[in-house]
Amino acid sequence: PIFLNRTLSYMKERMSRNNKKRASFQVNSMLESITQKSEAVSQNYLHVIYDSLHEKLPARMDSESGEDLLQEQLLCEAGESVSVETTLYKITRSKRKDSTLDFQELLSKCSQIVYNPKDRVGEHATISIPLQTMRPMGEQHTLYKLLFRIKVLAPSKCNDENAETPPNKRSRRNEKIFGSELILYEKSSGFITEGEYEAILQPLNSTSIKSFSPKKCTWETMPDSYIPLSLTYDVYQQSPMLKFHLTLSNEQLPEMISAPELQRYVQHLDAVAEMNYNNNNYNNNNNCSGLKSGGGGSALCKTTPEHTQIVYNFMYSNNTRQQTEYTQELNCPWCGLDCLRLYALLKHLKLCHARFNFTYQPAGSGARIDVTINDAYDGSYAGSPYDLAGPSGSSFARTCGPVRRTSVTSLMVCRPRRQKTCLDEFLELDEDEISNQRSYITGHNRLYHHTETCLPVHPKELDIDSEGESDPLWLRQKTIQMIDEFSDVNEGEKELMKLWNLHVMRHGFVGDCQLPIACEMFLDAKGTEIVRKNLYRNFILHMCSLFHYGLIAAET
Repeated sequence: PIFLNRTLSYMKERMSRNNKKRASFQVNSMLESITQKSEAVSQNYLHVIYDSLHEKLPARMDSESGEDLLQEQLLCEAGESVSVETTLYKITRSKRKDSTLDFQELLSKCSQIVYNPKDRVGEHATISIPLQTMRPMGEQHTLYKLLFRIKVLAPSKCNDENAETPPNKRSRRNEKIFGSELILYEKSSGFITEGEYEAILQPLNSTSIKSFSPKKCTWETMPDSYIPLSLTYDVYQQSPMLKFHLTLSNEQLPEMISAPELQRYVQHLDAVAEMNYNNNNYNNNNNCSGLKSGGGGSALCKTTPEHTQIVYNFMYSNNTRQQTEYTQELNCPWCGLDCLRLYALLKHLKLCHARFNFTYQPAGSGARIDVTINDAYDGSYAGSPYDLAGPSGSSFARTCGPVRRTSVTSLMVCRPRRQKTCLDEFLELDEDEISNQRSYITGHNRLYHHTETCLPVHPKELDIDSEGESDPLWLRQKTIQMIDEFSDVNEGEKELMKLWNLHVMRHGFVGDCQLPIACEMFLDAKGTEIVRKNLYRNFILHMCSLFHYGLIAAET
């Protein structure tokens, strides 16, 4: 079908938005609303409020020493401060397949957070990002990504004081970098949702962020310490997690806020948040889990689907029946559309699948749908038949000019007084005028053809009698061309034969008895032209030929 299912009157459950603003909408207010929205966006900030860095490392028993030893991945001592480098990247994807991605660093800031806090965190570091810097750039596929990086010095196992490697290089080798990415804005999903997040930190190296080019793809061996994201439970148990909040507000936050003030900033937010900056879609590409979704956006009410036992009863030749298993799904068995209600399913089957007849029969707590073949369905084209007969591409030809067309009226909108929806209308096969209307076409919905040439009669030729068209223009031109191609006939005879053949073709003389009348009509119509072109002697020779063959009498 060429329509959207969510716009149908019997599928209101598929429409995720309401039309309450249409009553008070004015065309003159469009510019003002867009201006206010753009000004409001430029005054807002996206805040990242850090909580702490956690790492759960279960203790393991060393068989030789018998002591509990922690794993080697321990970052630092509990309660110490760790520096987190936060970088905002703008990634623009080019339309060319062989080009690299355009990375642009927009913001970079370092903050101090507590690693495995023993008590409640006293102060929280914050970062304020203006939303104006993350505006979409027209048709380009732009991605805004936030990168968290933590650098720690792993404890060194080397106790050799006479080692040849300098101390600065040994410390550089023992340096570990952990990081995680968070997509803030993507064209397909919009801005990220407000709430509390936990980012999984995984080991990185200095070349983790680089341009990607399909021409430079190489196979790489995954390290032994790589943890697949599908093992979510194991990842949370084995990897360090960075906890933070994402909020929106009109003012920029200070770099550090105290713990009592945290609740005031993370209360999601007032009426400004109702302006739909985001589509409230969670991006599955982020290595983060949203724990609490904010209440900033207007919640969409989703209708609870019905749970009705449905069985389809296929009937063939009024005696053969075949039943399907009972199901609670309200999906169309032919196109798979989820109708969400039994009434919408029956309406969809009746209007969109005309090859069958559907009859609803209540069966206890469920429903039975009888399906039969629609004998009246012929698959005919309901529009103008001239659209099918015309040559392809002629409607858009620049040389055809304006032509007459058949007026076709298709009923696009019909607003009768709708009755309350009820399943009783599907109990019997009754024909109503509203659901079975065809296009209104001038005259019969048929395509006529010329009697002699079998060519279709175009709309511009409807006023001309088809039976009287014995000499169309193309046939007259073809006749004149064929006579001009004779080489053993002089010019006078050619001119006379053109006049005579066109005259006979025009009036359609078919019998010998009509030749005397044809000659008289020929003299009345073409006599002056014969004298003007000096074709008198050619005409006398033509009459003599007709007399010698016995087609006309001497009196003629």
